[in-house]
This record gives sequence, structure tokens and C-alpha cells, in this order.
Amino acid sequence: MKKLLAFLLCSTVMISACGNNDEETETDTDKGAVTQNVKIKNKVKKDPQAEKWRKIAGNPKLFKGEYDKLSPAQQYYFCSAFSMGAMSASKPATASAMVSYFLGVGVEKYAQGIDDKTYYAFDMGKNIFRYELVVNYILDEKICEKVMIDATDYVKEKKISTDEINEKGKFEARKIVEYINKSKK
Repeated sequence: MKKLLAFLLCSTVMISACGNNDEETETDTDKGAVTQNVKIKNKVKKDPQAEKWRKIAGNPKLFKGEYDKLSPAQQYYFCSAFSMGAMSASKPATASAMVSYFLGVGVEKYAQGIDDKTYYAFDMGKNIFRYELVVNYILDEKICEKVMIDATDYVKEKKISTDEINEKGKFEARKIVEYINKSKK
């Protein structure tokens, strides 16, 4: 059951990264009239943060500058989403099982769960795969590898149980689903 929940949460996170132009269908009836006008309109959300990240596309130096501006907690959540995204390409079951763990480690190490700022970083971490040069830069410089190793070493040093971390992570995963649902409205 835990694996199924983890898989569903990871799938939700990864699916939310697909496509930016959602379509919304509205029906408009006028006082019982038989005809319906169907309007399809593209939702275009102007998100200044997302625009900033689009500008770094293909430019690792611009990425590094923006990444360095993130707080340590934001960097961790960026890297946790990046790591789960990378794992999901090769081992989806492993990535699904790690969702709660990665999120729980963030709560333990940084005493900060998912909120507006950390969700922004998490969202960028899962969407950065659109920019191949930046992804290669992250991998070559081992940016996220260092962050994730540091976080897991912290958990080992503090001898925090995996079950405890997973419980904290489940709550954070629900918050991510809420953010995703809110952004689709």
C-alpha cells in the first residue's frame, strides 16, 4: 500500500510537469436554449518566477546564478525534485518509493516543509529537464549530488529512522498535490 501511495504521488508530480497550455472548456446556455456555445481558451498564466527560469534555458551560467540565489532549503527541494525526475527515467519504482523520503529529509534537515518558496524551487527542479544544457551542467558539476549526499549524511548522523522520515514526507507530498491542483484551477 505504501509503495502504491508513493507511486501515485510521484506520478502526480511528474504528470504535472507535462504541458503548460491546459485547455478549459466552458458551455454557455441561454435560458434553456438548445444551442450551446463552446469556448475553448488557453490558460496563460504569467508567472514571473517561471519566466525567469525560461530565460536560463540553455545557459548554465545563468542557471548557476539563479540557483545560488536560492536558500539552502530551496536548493534541497530543487535537487530532490531533480533527483526524483532523473530516477523516474531509469527506475520509476525507485523514484516513487523515494518521494516521501526525500520530502521528509527536507523537513528534518531544514525544518522547513513545502510552502510557496520551497514549492517554487521543487517545481523548477522537476521542470529543469526541458533544458538539456543546464541538466548536463547540473550533472557534470554534481550540484544536486552534493546537496543530496549532504542531506542523507545528516539523517545518518542524527540516526533518524526511515519510517519517521517517510511519515513527515507523506504530509509534504499531500501539500505538493494541493499546489498542483491549485495551479490547475
